[in-house]
Amino acid sequence: VSCSQSKTAVVEASIEGADSKNIIVSQLSVNQLRFVDSVKTDSKGKMTAKITMTDESPNFYYLSYNGRRLVSMVLKPGDKVKVVADTVGRNVTVEGSEESALMQKYDLDLAKAIVEFDAESDIANKSRYYVKYKQNMIKSIMQNPYSIANVQALYQFLAPGLPVFADENDRFMFQRVHDSLQTIYPTSVYVKSLQEEIKAVENRKTLEGQFANAAETSFPNISLPDVNAKNVDLASLEGKPFVLMFWTITDARQKMFNND
Repeated sequence: VSCSQSKTAVVEASIEGADSKNIIVSQLSVNQLRFVDSVKTDSKGKMTAKITMTDESPNFYYLSYNGRRLVSMVLKPGDKVKVVADTVGRNVTVEGSEESALMQKYDLDLAKAIVEFDAESDIANKSRYYVKYKQNMIKSIMQNPYSIANVQALYQFLAPGLPVFADENDRFMFQRVHDSLQTIYPTSVYVKSLQEEIKAVENRKTLEGQFANAAETSFPNISLPDVNAKNVDLASLEGKPFVLMFWTITDARQKMFNND
């Protein structure tokens, strides 16, 4: 039975420094990693993993050792990939999958960029570096419009809390990647996830516009007791600063606020 008929992808790996060790195979399931298999290498660090896939669309898979990700791959049914790596994930080559090779390039470019960005102390230089890296990623995405590796490229972080694509106008890049991939991978969970992300951003923009253009209205004229149990009409406070707080006796924290 061929690999494509059985919906299986085969990964042959040689990992330097991982002789007779367990290598973890995991899959990215939209926003979390799913354990797939644990494969033990032989005395020379070689292993073969046969991965059964549930659909025809490519999926993101990873080889990890001792908690460290060594190799990123994009696999689809019928792929036969050869990997050479070490236990620190630096010297990595992937053959047999153009998508995996591009994914590896994205990983290496990002790893280098993170080191250089972190080493730069001048804020202005950091900003310029960020812009330059983002421009290079946009160029790579445009040059490979039908690569599903672009999905992960859209979610890169140059530093904690600093995504590469976070500007409100970046939704057009998300849309471009989605539209290109939708034509060839309509059932892909990653493509569907991109569409959900785009809709969420559009909804936020719509809501922000509604708030920005909403007509200013006054509060209803109601009468409530103040701290001295004297009824006060809210209309009488118009133009004056005041705090209107609702609380419940069942919440101890709110009772403390009321005492203050």
